[in-house]
Amino acid sequence: MFIHIIANCNHAVSLAKCLRQIDAHEEHIIFIKDVRYHSQDYMSEVVKNFPSTRLLSGNLNITKSECVIIHGIFSNEDFNILSALLNMEIKVVWNVWGGDSRLMGNAELLPTLNRISYLFCAPGELLRYPDMIVPVINCNLYNAGLDDKSAFVSMKEKLIVLGNSADPSNNHEYLLSLIGKFTSYRFVIPFSYNATNDYMLRIQGLLREYSLEDRVDIITRMLSFSDYADLLRKAKAVFFAHNRQQGLGTARLAYELGCQVFMKKIIKQAIDIPTQVNPGYIDLVQMGYVDIHEITIIEHMTEDEFSIFTANRINALPELANNSPREVSRIFSVLKRELWR
Repeated sequence: MFIHIIANCNHAVSLAKCLRQIDAHEEHIIFIKDVRYHSQDYMSEVVKNFPSTRLLSGNLNITKSECVIIHGIFSNEDFNILSALLNMEIKVVWNVWGGDSRLMGNAELLPTLNRISYLFCAPGELLRYPDMIVPVINCNLYNAGLDDKSAFVSMKEKLIVLGNSADPSNNHEYLLSLIGKFTSYRFVIPFSYNATNDYMLRIQGLLREYSLEDRVDIITRMLSFSDYADLLRKAKAVFFAHNRQQGLGTARLAYELGCQVFMKKIIKQAIDIPTQVNPGYIDLVQMGYVDIHEITIIEHMTEDEFSIFTANRINALPELANNSPREVSRIFSVLKRELWR
């Protein structure tokens, strides 16, 4: 039995859709963990897609014949759950999310993290962390569950989404410096989690500095999955500028809904760290999202050139990739063989 522990968020809905596609009801169960950074409840939508779902409350009754997959470690509570499972000698797989890499560079945490059985993460994710010696499997368990992608091109407006959260790693200052020349476009900044008052004031100051107050909307509420999809159906493009790519769920959903997705293909995470290919970009390409654009080309585009570049483009999406149902099924077959042989 595979036991998934995941936060009450959009990704839980995508996980449920993925497990539904591989008909995994008998071998998988999802436990939803409440979060404090938003009040939006995704539980009913998760249950609708994957009925073998429960709310995580109290102690889990887990045996050594089961494997726990932890989706993201964002808090001390998450890390305490991981430590408790490892101390019980439970097999654990860590599905690494965007902000998780900060843990790998913490020498005090490495003895615990290196007891994990497997990591699910993007290629190149561990290049900066040679002391992290857990075996890696490259796969993706999140599925937006969309159908005809080409149908959304005609619904596009002159709207661009900037980043995916209020976290400063979104590099909003750089994104705002790019868009002043796009005078006929509107912009949305999702700002629903990881926000601080100081950072909000900084962004508002930048909007005044760049004379963008009338054209940029900051969304501070947590959107439902359907509301987020509706926003991306209308958007012409999504701009990312992370030096440690996050928001892959947003990037994938935007791509499938016909947005042109721009991000850094080469990143430099710190002054003393060499440049490397963006693991998030590699991950997206391996999942079949091949028409990703380099964000820095926007620096050299006029508004007219951008409009021509993005006009009526249909994003290619192969039928087979490393997030396809047959590949996800294969990954779990491999895990069963390796964990319980």
